Amino acid sequence: MMCNALRRCILVNTLTMRVMTPEQRRERDRAKYAANPEYYRNKALRYARANKEARAEYTRKYRADNSEKVTASKARAYREHPEKAAAYAKKYRQRHPERNKETWRRQNLKKYGLTPHQVAVMIGQQEGCCASCTNVIMRGTREAKRQAHVDHCHATGRVRGILCQRCNLILGHAKDQPSVLIAAAKYLTDRATRERKNDND
Repeated sequence: MMCNALRRCILVNTLTMRVMTPEQRRERDRAKYAANPEYYRNKALRYARANKEARAEYTRKYRADNSEKVTASKARAYREHPEKAAAYAKKYRQRHPERNKETWRRQNLKKYGLTPHQVAVMIGQQEGCCASCTNVIMRGTREAKRQAHVDHCHATGRVRGILCQRCNLILGHAKDQPSVLIAAAKYLTDRATRERKNDND
């Protein structure tokens, strides 16, 4: 049997909950957490470990439904605690190197409005070769001459093709000016002709 004191306690708590506003409840919860942060932190960790799938699904749904809020919260946390945010990011990259690489690739491709699948299709249309020098290229390799890079027009932003790293750098340094590249090609041709002539003499 429930004693009268316990009934009164439950009744008081129920009535208090009904008259409290959401902001008052949040203030109460914050005060409880501040009084014993270690207890509530461990409680949250125990729940997360015991309900990994449910917790992950809730997190995914919350982030999808509140993307702007989550982005603003991350930006605020980075501004207020830049050193802590940088340390966390470094630790995450060390724990998940492959995942971090793929995330970086996706974010980099977003600048051009492309997906990894679209890049793979473009490479296939170029028969797996750089659109400039025709060397074989592939995504994810560490070899500079085989790395796939998106080439785009800096004036219009339109994607032109997929190049190897070296060709992409050449166009970048030439500032997309054909006259610079033609002059460089003429210089190399003239020098080669002069050297052959000197060798023959």
